[in-house]
Amino acid sequence: MLVRGAGSSVGIAFAQLLKVRFPHIVLHGSTRNPAKATHLQAVGFDEVITEADGKLQTDQNYDKILELVGPATLCDSFTHINEHGIVCNTGQLGNI
Repeated sequence: MLVRGAGSSVGIAFAQLLKVRFPHIVLHGSTRNPAKATHLQAVGFDEVITEADGKLQTDQNYDKILELVGPATLCDSFTHINEHGIVCNTGQLGNI
């Protein structure tokens, strides 16, 4: 699972709640600021993916993506979802 906008308060709360309920789930989070990686791992993210210009800097695909940034990154999220995967667009952090 991937959370886009992982450094937001909603992203952090989601990670903490998810890991309490499903401690073995693999959770990735994205951020534009690589300096947040240590903090994000401390709150439950297993891997931190950097974003640049609204694009994930990875070739990985996911079964589920929680999209907290919104229209600014939504199209890119669809390029990283597995067939029959789920993208949940709940955020508007991208100022669009």
